[in-house]
This record gives sequence, structure tokens and C-alpha cells, in this order.
Amino acid sequence: MQISQSSSKVYRSEITWWLFISTAVVFAGVCAWIILLDLKVFLFALPALIMCALVYYNIFTGTRYTIEGDILHIKCGVFINDRVKIANIRSITKTRSVLSGPALSTDRIMLTVSRRDKIFISPCNRTDFIDSLLRINPNIEVESGLCGNS
Repeated sequence: MQISQSSSKVYRSEITWWLFISTAVVFAGVCAWIILLDLKVFLFALPALIMCALVYYNIFTGTRYTIEGDILHIKCGVFINDRVKIANIRSITKTRSVLSGPALSTDRIMLTVSRRDKIFISPCNRTDFIDSLLRINPNIEVESGLCGNS
């Protein structure tokens, strides 16, 4: 079944909460250390700290994967806004790689794409996400057991 050009489906990124909390604790620790160092330094650094906090918030609330027609849009905060033709996706495998990618979870899938090597993502409702990709490109090789396939 082809998805029409006008329809789109959005999948938010799954989040590994210990990762989110640990980075927030480190950020809070840096802020506390700057305050203890010198309040004037903290006040001077405050705009940069606020900007960092806003970017961090934007990444954790704005990472999503949108299937629109035959295109997969990958958005991760203000840093990544990528488009991948679903017809170019060759395979999907499960990975726990910590390599950088637009994924907020350590429980990721790896898309192998013809025009570039690998994309690491972590969509919520992974089975539905993979099924949506397969409806558009049934030639994608999916790792056995990844979404209930044999």
C-alpha cells in the first residue's frame, strides 16, 4: 500500500531516561561549580548556560522521524534536519551502538541507505515504524525478529 503524498506519520524518538537524567545532572553540576567559583562569573556565563539548556530541551522534545509520502524526514533539535528517500533504504538492523545519531535511546535501529552508510535512530513504536517503511519499500531487508518477522 502506497502512502499518498499528502499524508504523514510522525514517530517520536524513544528516550533512555538514565541518559537524559545523567546529562542534566552534569549540566546542573557545572552550573553549581560556576556559582561556587564566583557569582559574577556565573552571571556572565548565564546567557550561554540558558542557551545550552534551551538547545538541550529542543533536542529532547524535538527529535522525531516523519514519513511523508516516500520520504523519511529525520529531525533532531536544531542540528539535524535530514531527508531520506525510503526507496534508498536497503536494510534495518537492531543496534545498541553509542555512535552519534538522531536517537535519544541506546536501543536503536540502524538504517543502511544506498547514498550514505548508516543512520542510527530510535523510533517509539518501532514495529509500526518499520511496517510503514515496508509498505513503501517492501525490498528493505529487516533483521530477523526485529519486528515480529521470521
